[in-house]
Amino acid sequence: MVPGLKVVAANVDTLTRASRELAADNQILHELHQQKKDCIWEIADLKKQLKIAEEKKQTVEEKLSIQIKRLMTREKAVEKEVLSIDLMERVRVSALLREVVE
Repeated sequence: MVPGLKVVAANVDTLTRASRELAADNQILHELHQQKKDCIWEIADLKKQLKIAEEKKQTVEEKLSIQIKRLMTREKAVEKEVLSIDLMERVRVSALLREVVE
């Protein structure tokens, strides 16, 4: 074989191998790029879910706050009623004691 042809054949083999390796690397890069896109979409979806969860949390907190205020108002009303009844009972007991004493 002609020495120059040997060099050309070796270069063709090297270029062919390099071309295959480059194609394999490009395939890996393409797959990684696709994975990156998938991650971006997943992150966006999770951010939307987080926003919805935060809005629901805020709504629940607001509802609970309203319920707490209502219960506190009711508690105060019940306490006033208890004090009123207690006062009336004391008045009755005092009246009964006066009757017994007289």
